[in-house]
This record gives sequence, structure tokens and C-alpha cells, in this order.
Amino acid sequence: MAKIKQLFWITLVTTPILLGVMVWHGEALKTSETPLGIIDAEFAATIERAHVIFDAWDPELLMHATINTYIDFLFLISYGLFLFAAAYLLSSQLKGFLQKIGKPIALAFLFAAFLDVVENIGILVMLNGSFNSSLIAATTIFAIVKFLLVFIGLLYLFTGVLQYLFIRTRLRSAGIN
Repeated sequence: MAKIKQLFWITLVTTPILLGVMVWHGEALKTSETPLGIIDAEFAATIERAHVIFDAWDPELLMHATINTYIDFLFLISYGLFLFAAAYLLSSQLKGFLQKIGKPIALAFLFAAFLDVVENIGILVMLNGSFNSSLIAATTIFAIVKFLLVFIGLLYLFTGVLQYLFIRTRLRSAGIN
């Protein structure tokens, strides 16, 4: 448990820093055709849309998108471990159903980070000009599942923190520390 706490505190620092770097670096990728930047590439879904996205980026922006994707590899490690540690540690402080599903949710965060790796590989292949409808569809599916897992996990964390605070408040008002 001590290692997971240490991991939590380290990634609590690195995750927002890397997120800030990703957002700052990714700003250049936002065009009229790609208002969400690299996220548009993640959700291209069709070969037609992929052509619109990658044609909107000149060779310099394609290189920029490649670098942004490599930065994302660092970010996904950090956010995956941070969310894993947060869910794991929180679950040990909860009761009932939320305690029971905490460790599987923690593992789901790691799986989401793995999906992000696969998605990034797909984007890198596309950025090198080698894309087809299967690759684009698979990359989009991995992105959708990743974001869905992260969303569900964040709901768990939000609900779990509320339960934790409620339990602590009740214990304190009862005079139990």
C-alpha cells in the first residue's frame, strides 16, 4: 500500500504538468477543420474524415502532431497510474459496493491507458500516411472505449469521495475519530 501511496503522490504532480504540456503543445493542431486538434484524429472514424484532418495539417503540423502523440505516451503512463492509484487507495477507505468495485475500476484505468497506447500507435501510423478504413475505425473504437472507461472511473472516484466524506463526517459528529 505504501508504494501505491507514493505512486499516487508522484503522479498527482506529473499528471497535471503533462496535461498542461499536451494542451499547450496541441494548440497548434487546432484548425478550422480540426477544432479539437489531435482529438479529431482520435475520432476520425472514416477514411473521408481522416483525409480532411490530415490534409488540414501541412508537413510541419504533421510533425507537430507526431511529437504531440509521443508526449501523450508520457501523459498516458502518468494519468493511468494516477487514476489507478487514486481508485485503489480510495476503495480501501470505502464500504459496501463502492469498496467492492474499487479495485476493478482501478484496473480499468490501467486498461484505458493500454487502449491509449494502441490508439497512439494507430495515430502514428496514420501520421506516416499509411491509413485505411480498418485502422481508422479501430483507432476510433479504442478512443471511445478509453474515454468511456475513464469517464466511468471518474464517476466512481467522484461518488467514492462523496461517500468517504459522508462517512468521515458521520464518524466525527458521533465523536469517533
